[in-house]
Amino acid sequence: MSKFKRFMRLEWQNFKEEFKEDIHYEWETNYKGHIIKVVMDIHAKQLFVDQTLVKQVQYPSFVSHFYTFKKLKEKVEIDGETYIIDADIGGFTSYVCTIKVDGTTIFKEKEVLDFNPSEYRQAILPFIINQVKVNGKVVNETLPDESYYFLEDDDIRFAPGAADQLIDDTYGFSSDAKSLLKLLLKQLNTPNHKTRRAIYEKVRDKEFAEYVGIFRELLKQEEGIDREALHNEALWFIHHSSHRYAMQFGIMILGFSNCEEDLTLLHTIGLHEEFTLYVADAFLQGTKNPNENLYLLAKEVNGWGKIACVERLEPITAEIKAWLLTNGCENSIMNHYLAYNCAMKGELDVALAQPTISESLYNGAGQIIEGLIEEGPSYTIDEYPHAREVLNFYIQHAKKHATTLKKLYPVAVIQCFITGEVEGDYVEYNGTLAEKLSLENEIKSILENSKWKPLIVQSLDVEPDLYIPIRVAQAIQFDLSHIFLEKIMHGNYDISLYIYIMQSHNRQVVEKLIQFIQQAIDLQHMTPEQEECIDIAISYISDYEGIGLSFIEKCMQLNNRRFEYMALNAFYEWDTDYWNTPTILSHIKRVAKESKDRENRKIAKSLLK
Repeated sequence: MSKFKRFMRLEWQNFKEEFKEDIHYEWETNYKGHIIKVVMDIHAKQLFVDQTLVKQVQYPSFVSHFYTFKKLKEKVEIDGETYIIDADIGGFTSYVCTIKVDGTTIFKEKEVLDFNPSEYRQAILPFIINQVKVNGKVVNETLPDESYYFLEDDDIRFAPGAADQLIDDTYGFSSDAKSLLKLLLKQLNTPNHKTRRAIYEKVRDKEFAEYVGIFRELLKQEEGIDREALHNEALWFIHHSSHRYAMQFGIMILGFSNCEEDLTLLHTIGLHEEFTLYVADAFLQGTKNPNENLYLLAKEVNGWGKIACVERLEPITAEIKAWLLTNGCENSIMNHYLAYNCAMKGELDVALAQPTISESLYNGAGQIIEGLIEEGPSYTIDEYPHAREVLNFYIQHAKKHATTLKKLYPVAVIQCFITGEVEGDYVEYNGTLAEKLSLENEIKSILENSKWKPLIVQSLDVEPDLYIPIRVAQAIQFDLSHIFLEKIMHGNYDISLYIYIMQSHNRQVVEKLIQFIQQAIDLQHMTPEQEECIDIAISYISDYEGIGLSFIEKCMQLNNRRFEYMALNAFYEWDTDYWNTPTILSHIKRVAKESKDRENRKIAKSLLK
């Protein structure tokens, strides 16, 4: 779907939602002691006499509301006499209801359409408060305004708070920020419903997130603002907003007033990570002890909200420093985002320089080191000024603390990092050769312990996630491919097993796996989990020249564009002698001529040249 088409669908969806809620009007008048009433809503318009429905015009669809102008006209007997009652409703930006009896107008009244976008969805604040009251935290992150910002068939949703971290909030037009500031100042000086509604309509849409940074700077520069009026206006938006960006606006401007009396409210709102960043900034801007408030909130969030809090948190106490090193880094997004901040603010090098450390510090330091080594958008171990000391200190402590696979895992990560044995996961080690050899020897003394292999084999049957035993096995050069093949042959469809074998470069095991697939899996009637495993196998088959030709041929017949592409890619990588057969060539010709995928047709034609 094009961006324009999606935009128009979403706009139409939201207009219908608000319009149908807003359109309900009633007009009534007294005629000779009898009540004549006209009712109009999104579905129909009706004429009543003394609560009896005498005429109705229904709208066959939502759109017909705008072009169905048929009058409500009916003969009615009142007190033994017959009258013709004629009710007419017309208008777009306002509705005029005219009621006539026998051609004489007895009633005429105008109703101005007054949409209030904050009224027709569940307010966000009680949605959060109720969850926190019952569960002590936010358990349902899906906000009530979901249908306003997303279509039902939208595949992608940002994690709560991600948009504010990933979108440049100074990207938007300064003219938007200036016009919003002008409206806000007008509302503070002469409060009224019309101006407030104009502000709400402006800040409820996601474009607000693109210029909120500009607006914030303009508001900072504004002198002589009535802080009490700003506080009151902020609380109105916080309590009444049913759209996330309007709620963020309220939190942000609250930060420019005195927030001390609102600490509990802000903390509660901040537990929903869509708003944590704004609450964190409000703490910094408008409270006496922002660091304490940030620290308390940081300990209760775990995603983008935690990232926002830790980035703003200053290590002014020993307690905060200790927390940064033991619990500050781990989050549900990616430890890499906080690793550098925690290492620097918590003074990881100083903490690890002690002759003995606690289990919690060893575990937290391991997460920080893993995060620093991971590739990502934030600072890596290359930029960390104390990398050499920290790695050496940590390995020394590992000799005592690495008693389980989980505690050994950071050592395995460091080993893979300095040797470069695992590509794509980590940044490259840039220490001197002497430093590398020294560190390798220290790590080797830990990894050579004979207990690791039995522990790895044992963990394969009990661990739900195999990434720890797999990485440790790589570090000690323990090939698991035969063990994993046996598990697969017993009906295990864990894709990590397939990935391991197909990446192992063990041709013998790969060949046995492909043979098993052909014998045990009906490629024409695969379950979803089987299809995932086949996807892994066909994706890596090009690395094994000459293996699984009949398997590749069957994959080409499945009408699966991705399988088709991977099969062609294998032929492209292999020597022609392996696949230059009449049967394979006929499949390639079919793809070149009939495939719905342009890239597949292109590759197939190149193979036929």
